Amino acid sequence: MRTLRLLAVSLLLLSLAATAGSAAAGAAGVHQTAGQRHCSLAVPLSIPPAWISSAVFVPSLQRILVVDSALNRLLLFTEGGQGTVIPDREIAQAAKLPSLVAATANGFVLKLVGRDVVTFGPDLRLAAQSKSLVAAAPGGQGTLGSIYQWTVAGPSIVAYGSIRSANFPDGYQLGFLRTPLPDHPGVTEMLMPFEDGTYYVYGNQYLSSVGSTAYFLRMGMGKRATLFKVPPGASEPVPLENAVPDLFRGVQTLKVKMTGPADAPAAYAELEKLKIPAGLCTGPDGFLYLLTRQPGKLAGRTDWWLHRIDPEDGRVTGKAHLPTNAKHLTVVAGPDRFFLFERGDVNPIGSQVIKSLISVDASVVEHASLEGTEICP
Repeated sequence: MRTLRLLAVSLLLLSLAATAGSAAAGAAGVHQTAGQRHCSLAVPLSIPPAWISSAVFVPSLQRILVVDSALNRLLLFTEGGQGTVIPDREIAQAAKLPSLVAATANGFVLKLVGRDVVTFGPDLRLAAQSKSLVAAAPGGQGTLGSIYQWTVAGPSIVAYGSIRSANFPDGYQLGFLRTPLPDHPGVTEMLMPFEDGTYYVYGNQYLSSVGSTAYFLRMGMGKRATLFKVPPGASEPVPLENAVPDLFRGVQTLKVKMTGPADAPAAYAELEKLKIPAGLCTGPDGFLYLLTRQPGKLAGRTDWWLHRIDPEDGRVTGKAHLPTNAKHLTVVAGPDRFFLFERGDVNPIGSQVIKSLISVDASVVEHASLEGTEICP
């Protein structure tokens, strides 16, 4: 856990050292096929985030909520890239040091740095001040130690993190865990011990949910990438063996060790050379979508694919080639579109170049063929 903490602290220092980027604005271009818009050209973000640690679509506002953990702020973006900093003083006060955000049955929950969460209604009105996840789940196999990534499934949080207990040889155990949301019954329990947390601190989200069922991608260096399903109340995750395409099952060992923000540019540059799963999300059709990356044919470019996966049996039904060559990518699912935040170089002073957004028609992705469909040929 010492190595994982070092990586996490390095990334936290990286984000806390960030300074605001310059604002940019412009008009969107549109690609049309057979009279229907399938994707937009990249539109500039009027307020470039310094770091995207988490993002989610807010249907009632028709906006994308972005957690910019580097500058301790919450941003709202339109499909056209127009951004605003959430101005509500009460929210700003309650959401100091934001880290992760997720949708719930009644709105949204925001994790702060540490083990506290803040809840919001569907319109992002503050529903409750910060509450401790430790106090929410006494008993069980121990107390919640840390959360590096998460998803909300029904009344529970499923996360990659740690549980603290004197019963563990080192006083803690890393792995995939479940803990209840505040004001819900339940205990903190380890679903699958897993010590290799290297891939879970780089900002690629490997957990998602469909209703009350959670899913996570196990990414161990030198091992096989495997998708697991956690039905409500289940104590043992169920492997979906065929969910990850053969080309992306091997998880490469990372050579660059991050000991501080100065190592981040080389660490992220190493990711750009890999052929790996790079994210997991749930689409508007209730299917899972696995984001993969691989080096493009031209130097410095990346080929990005979204693979549609049946959440019941893990069967891949198709894959769509995304219209971007960004070095890094954050995908957010809306009610009828996927939004792609194009992320660029990470610099040693603590921020990432994030200047543009692309939106693609979800129906085209949903109907992609197994051979592969070009969204915007």
